Amino acid sequence: MPVPLTTPLTLADLPAYAREFGVALDLRQTQQLRCYLDLLLAWNRRIALISQRRPEAIICKHFADSLVAASLCRGGERVTDLGSGAGFPGLPVAIARPEASVCLIEATGKKVSFLLNVIAQATVSNATVAEGRIERLAQQPQFRGRSDMVISRASFDIASFLSLAKPFLAPGGRAIAMKGPCYAEELGRLSGAPPPSTVTSYRLPDGSERVLLTFRFT
Repeated sequence: MPVPLTTPLTLADLPAYAREFGVALDLRQTQQLRCYLDLLLAWNRRIALISQRRPEAIICKHFADSLVAASLCRGGERVTDLGSGAGFPGLPVAIARPEASVCLIEATGKKVSFLLNVIAQATVSNATVAEGRIERLAQQPQFRGRSDMVISRASFDIASFLSLAKPFLAPGGRAIAMKGPCYAEELGRLSGAPPPSTVTSYRLPDGSERVLLTFRFT
């Protein structure tokens, strides 16, 4: 597990951090992440995308966290990011795993415009955006039962996430909830859902504790 940094994280540090989790970033991918960051900083001054304003905080709290999630994505998988917001974790996953197909679901029009802009400017050709409510999109044939991996980053409690994710999953698919360390209470409220098949604990470069909870559906 990476040792917490004593100096602010930069984009140049991301490849080494990602490598700790088996994710290799080449020069082009690092440039895509840089373009993404530049656009995020510019748009975040006009509309509320994320609360962090400093680049080093965004890199640590959002980019690094999302790259750990990319380690669970296998080649050629179809991935759906529920409630993508400013694109986390879906856009970094798409950048880190160019062989995957990633769909970002977002209901807010301004955020959708931002995501489309990043995809175009950073040339993330394996990412698409679906605008609308998750429950409605889940009923459409192009989304229902099509995903190998459905993920969300702290947008919902675990029970709500699993309920929303299940219609999107293909047989044998995985739902992955990204959480902080205080997730046990949410797990205790689950009813009729399988327990997580794996729990992946890790630390962000600043020492913050995070966990990936993987749920499998037959």
